[in-house]
Amino acid sequence: MRKVLPSSIGFRLVPGNFSPMKGADLHGRAQEGGCGHALDLWLKVEDGRVAAGSYTTDGCESFVICGSLVAHLVRGRTLQEAAAMDVEDVLEALGDGDDASYHSAELAVDALRDALANPWPAPGPRP
Repeated sequence: MRKVLPSSIGFRLVPGNFSPMKGADLHGRAQEGGCGHALDLWLKVEDGRVAAGSYTTDGCESFVICGSLVAHLVRGRTLQEAAAMDVEDVLEALGDGDDASYHSAELAVDALRDALANPWPAPGPRP
């Protein structure tokens, strides 16, 4: 059964922020060891705050939901506030605490931390 997220965060189950971001200022990637699924997160920063976020993943629906949620939740936060975000913040917004959601939220937060730790220019082509 699908959970419906609180309307107060404006989230839809068909996320509109699933794509690499052209002109991103930050990019992070997290990959799980077990089955190898990955989540990439791109952030645009303006005046010290996250102005926009997008993501891609090759994982299951739970990865899609958590990736989109993290990309949404960081908008408007300072980089310090974004760095303070943790798995519990994602699960609270999600309203779900099962093992799959925890694992997916953890991967999404790891991608966020990677993005904040590795600003552009990153090796390889910039999207």
